[in-house]
Order: sequence, then structure tokens, then C-alpha cells
Amino acid sequence: MTDFSSERAGYLPLEMPERFEFQFFKRGVWMGEAQCLARDFTRNEDGSYVGSAGGSPIWFRCVERRDDGFLHVDGTGRCFIYRLLPLPVPPEAGE
Repeated sequence: MTDFSSERAGYLPLEMPERFEFQFFKRGVWMGEAQCLARDFTRNEDGSYVGSAGGSPIWFRCVERRDDGFLHVDGTGRCFIYRLLPLPVPPEAGE
């Protein structure tokens, strides 16, 4: 796990598995959005994270940790439930 727990103002720190599927919860179902590597994310001064999975930027703004994931607030103030589902790390990903 990558630990992004350094002191930052604003958003809560997240523990990111080395490789994970970013999922969101909608209408009672977890839906996969992207497969990601923790090393592709940077923690910003406000405590948010930004990275990509070979496409558009992905932002994580954790305002509450939950047993099933975390509460994310988007740039307009809307809240969503996200989780980072750990995936096995293939040998070539560790290079």
C-alpha cells in the first residue's frame, strides 16, 4: 500500500493499494471506472489526489472514510461513494 498520510490541509488521506480498480457506488451497485497504479497519483496541497489511468485525470477528494470505501466530493460539491479495490500486481507493473 502507498501511504499518502503526510499532513495536508483539507481532504483526508487515503491508503492506496499498489494496483487497484477505482469503483463508484450507484443505485446499489459497485461499478468499475478504471484500473490504476498508486504511483500514478500525486497528493496536492489541499490533500486531494490527482492521477490518470491512461486517460482523463482522476481526482480523489476524501471527506469521510467508510467501511465500504470513502465519500468523495467533486468540484461542484456533489458527493459520491468511491472505493479502491486492490488488484494483483503483475510482475511487469513493478518495474
